[in-house]
Amino acid sequence: MPHSGLFLLPRPMYYNLTMSDYLNQIAPEVQQLLVTIRQAGGRPMLVGGTTLDVINGKHPRDWDIEVFGLPYNDLERVLRKAGYPTDTGGRRLGILQTKVGHHDIDLTIPRRENDVDIWSPKYKAVLAPNLNAREAALTRDVTINTIYLDPIEGKIVDPYGGLKDYRRGIIRAVNPRTFPNDPIRTLRVMQLVARKGKKVDPNTIRLARQTAGRYSEIPVDQILGEWEKLLRYSKRPSVGIRFLQQAGWGQAFPEIQMSDEDLERLDRSKRVRQALYRRLQTRLSQ
Repeated sequence: MPHSGLFLLPRPMYYNLTMSDYLNQIAPEVQQLLVTIRQAGGRPMLVGGTTLDVINGKHPRDWDIEVFGLPYNDLERVLRKAGYPTDTGGRRLGILQTKVGHHDIDLTIPRRENDVDIWSPKYKAVLAPNLNAREAALTRDVTINTIYLDPIEGKIVDPYGGLKDYRRGIIRAVNPRTFPNDPIRTLRVMQLVARKGKKVDPNTIRLARQTAGRYSEIPVDQILGEWEKLLRYSKRPSVGIRFLQQAGWGQAFPEIQMSDEDLERLDRSKRVRQALYRRLQTRLSQ
């Protein structure tokens, strides 16, 4: 795969990695999938947490790949013809899932943002494969998830300053107009600030407050999925819970009414984190 040579990231990230180093984090079987899509006329780009893993020298657990230039049905046909399994359950949102070896992969078609709440039965994604990265990124939640890596052309595309925010530890909404349309974005910010950041942009906190009364719209399994990321993968879950307190989500989750001492114990003890998750799971599943 071609690359463009040295690409230095801002400190204190993984400092002197070249584009070749980044591409070496991509498993060969995933590279072959990317080549298959490119040969069919698509432009596959890593995005979101996948990009952050790669530029930090890690092998991604999950793969998020946005495919430009191919309509959804064409992408599905390309994968089926090449022998890849396809799951089209996410078609409503332009998501097509496949599996390559032991790698679970979400392929998404760019879509236009709209003002209809994503949980509304009236919501319908407007897929637009010919958007550019800046336009497509407007549908994403926070700036650190808008960093694209084009593994075929060997370059990083960062339309909203996600690398700078990541370096500074800031979690910032991409699109203030539409961020409140999807209340799960608040829960994503909760776990992202604890796992990959230090603080939430003040305007993003204000936007999150607008979602506080709408937690019941989110499917329980997705709520628990965000809490699991916070409590299993963060060393400082208290950071996420403090954000949720600031965002006014105490009515949704009375469990977050914790003292400073309680939050310190949560950070120190795996057992305390597991107990909190079980309480959430029991209450939300009733």
